[in-house]
Amino acid sequence: MGVLKRPIIRTTDGKAMPAARLGSRLLLVALLLAAVLLSFAAYRSSRTRSSAKHGGSVSGLAASGWPSHRADAQNTGLGSGSGAVGRIKWVFHTGSVIASTPVVGRDGTVYVWSCDGNLYAVDSASGTEKWRAATEKPSAIHYDTPSPAVLDDGTVVIGAPDGNVYAFDGVTGDERWRFGAGAEIRSSPGVGVDGTLYMATWETPTVSWWNRLRFVAFNKYPLGGRLYALHPRTGRKLWEVRELGQMQSSPAIGHDGTVYVGSNMRGVVAIDGKSGNIRWEALNSAGTPAVGTDGTVYVDGRDACVYALDGATGAVVWRAQTGGQILSPLAIGPNGLVYVGSSKGKLFAFDARTGAPEWTLEAGGEAMPTPVLSSDGTVYVHAFRGGVGQLLAVDGGSGTIDWQIPKGGGSVSAAIADDGTLYIGSWDGGLYAIE
Repeated sequence: MGVLKRPIIRTTDGKAMPAARLGSRLLLVALLLAAVLLSFAAYRSSRTRSSAKHGGSVSGLAASGWPSHRADAQNTGLGSGSGAVGRIKWVFHTGSVIASTPVVGRDGTVYVWSCDGNLYAVDSASGTEKWRAATEKPSAIHYDTPSPAVLDDGTVVIGAPDGNVYAFDGVTGDERWRFGAGAEIRSSPGVGVDGTLYMATWETPTVSWWNRLRFVAFNKYPLGGRLYALHPRTGRKLWEVRELGQMQSSPAIGHDGTVYVGSNMRGVVAIDGKSGNIRWEALNSAGTPAVGTDGTVYVDGRDACVYALDGATGAVVWRAQTGGQILSPLAIGPNGLVYVGSSKGKLFAFDARTGAPEWTLEAGGEAMPTPVLSSDGTVYVHAFRGGVGQLLAVDGGSGTIDWQIPKGGGSVSAAIADDGTLYIGSWDGGLYAIE
């Protein structure tokens, strides 16, 4: 029997190295690599714990009564609070018109954007300013300007006329990030359950020789307008959809993650929230959509009609006439009714399932009532009655007025806090708290 010899391995320089010695070196390298990986894992874990300590990952809107323009991701206009009796608690004055809806943070702080170009944080108990953060002052005042949204980590996000999306720390007002959308923003943020932000732009396409050639050759003209999906913690663009037309609509998020947005030129567009792929389009022009509990999409068609659309296909379920132009969002009540205001100062209630009219209220004047609802079904709208701006509390079932109080002008909508307090802006620059 021959004598077993240890295998010899030649290195690159030709020198001999026993296999056992090479194995020990490989073992040492493996141990060092394992140590590095364990250290990195520990670092990542500590970073995760640190992030959790300072707000953690974003998972949607803040858990408050009214964290976004229309109260929730579906744009229902339905708040969780109730019980306001029509008594003014305080008024906070800004430097210009307030034409946007206030929102409420988890700690009760009220955030409102004024046409003086500032986003204000106001203490809900006293009505005093906590901080203000500057954006660009708009060159013109529209009937509805962007509202902020409060995320579950306390970040306050808002689009501005300068084409930037801003994210501010809700406690300090410090800017966390900004994203340049490249066009004016008139809509408010839509927020998915995972915190993804959806922002629409109001963009007028450039008239160029190439665009003219496209129109002549293909009968196709650029529409402008983009919908962006942004990461909530960094503002990084996840995707964009172009040529959607001018959008003042605030995106609504369906229960399955579909994003619905209204366009002046392409109607309602349904977009996959993850990929940005268009699923369907319906109507020719539309405002801000709202999504019901069964997935039905309700929207004004810019043709004096309210539409109910199948959320999966875009097919028209029903259509109802109002007799006047609709330029304000509608609201979905807890009682199976849909509420919408028209340009002739009327407030309508329709059956959400069939579109049958339930009642009509002459709210008054040329104001366009923008309805919001408390959890008990009370509808709150602004109107002009006797030439004076009024806030009306309307019984959602019958259409009768429960109470009304004088308030400054402007067709703006209220926010409803968990305790039932109403916060509403005015064209006199005041933010009103009404209990």
